[in-house]
Amino acid sequence: MINKPNTRYIHPIGPQFSLIHKDKEMGFLSSVKSPIVIGLTGPSKAGKTQIAKYLVTEHDFGYIGISAPLKDLAKKLGHKNPGWSELGELGCMLREHICEDVLGKYALDEIKKNYRGKERIILDGILHPKEVDFFENSFHNFYLLGVTANDKLRIKKAMEWGGIKSSQDLIERDRFEQVNKLTKNRYAPNVLDCMSRCRRILEISGFTREVIFEGTDKALQEILALYNI
Repeated sequence: MINKPNTRYIHPIGPQFSLIHKDKEMGFLSSVKSPIVIGLTGPSKAGKTQIAKYLVTEHDFGYIGISAPLKDLAKKLGHKNPGWSELGELGCMLREHICEDVLGKYALDEIKKNYRGKERIILDGILHPKEVDFFENSFHNFYLLGVTANDKLRIKKAMEWGGIKSSQDLIERDRFEQVNKLTKNRYAPNVLDCMSRCRRILEISGFTREVIFEGTDKALQEILALYNI
């Protein structure tokens, strides 16, 4: 359990997020040619990160992990190997104490620092509707792609690859990532809402390289054609 801070900004990375919170022009990338920005959303262990890594290695995308600041913060707070529950708590705290789209603003800051001029960006792990709003307002060529797989495949992947202790753990994580829908907690993830806003949903039928590559290539061709690239 992570105790809530009394301060507005969360130590020890408060100043970093304070600057983002105060920046009223974060959505404006005046010196960047409108990049193709693909956001990946969907349930845990459905293949999002595999798809993102493939786009990076084979299609020259710049990679941004939406949960990266949560992992950094968790480690600074003493969690050597933070699990999804610790990261989820931190995400809720950041949205409540800073702003609901704080992870989107962090991602944009990383793009401005590391990928200025990059024509293709992949955002891995969008879980909150306000993040979708932020990216839609920040990028002219933003495309939200949903990734899903049946529960049997997801459980098998989770048990083989790690990150989830049991099938029950995956069920609990699914419940947490849909808790916004169930409890109306505005700061919690809402994968169902994000998925409902996708322009396409890629259903993974297996986690072999061939299956991932084929499905991803088809989706990418459609996205590039949509933007006349």
